[in-house]
Amino acid sequence: MYGCANIHVDGSVCLNKRSMPSKANIARYWKDEKCYKLLNYIMDWGEPSCWACGKWIESYDSDPNELEDVFSIWNDHPYLERCHIVPKMHGGCNCEANLVLLCRDCHKASPDSKDPNLFIKWVFNRKSHFHYVSVEFKEALEVLEYEPKEEDCELFISEEFKEFYFQSAVFVGGKISMATRVACFIEYKKFKGIQ
Repeated sequence: MYGCANIHVDGSVCLNKRSMPSKANIARYWKDEKCYKLLNYIMDWGEPSCWACGKWIESYDSDPNELEDVFSIWNDHPYLERCHIVPKMHGGCNCEANLVLLCRDCHKASPDSKDPNLFIKWVFNRKSHFHYVSVEFKEALEVLEYEPKEEDCELFISEEFKEFYFQSAVFVGGKISMATRVACFIEYKKFKGIQ
């Protein structure tokens, strides 16, 4: 039987919880080998990240040794969303076994299906965040007709370029597009007279 009517995808019995558990409780539930066996994901519980693509925000990195409960830091990560494996519309519940933590992009992209195994397969096979960033970077280079040079790498991570970048880039919807980053780099090289 599909859905959460009796048994969750991890084999646990459904408790038909009505209220949503905290992110900390979801992370706590999935610790140990459940996360790895079902989702093919080895978690660093002190660095909350998306369970599908692995995206994490460095500024939210915490030292688990300084915390009484390492899972409490998961509640402080607004970029992670609670995502149902089986959607409520299809009979899914709010049990921790029916919820995972995904970034906004993965949550939007995830399949809404009655079959929890399809959701697990999607998470298991989702490409990493770095894959999508590199595809977007290559596309921006191509569209802006810029051929990177060997010395660009060192220049791109320099403090001087970072200053220029933060003064020049425009945030749209809370983000800076990859095309903006590449354009800023091209402008920076022209500004500095670098061929």
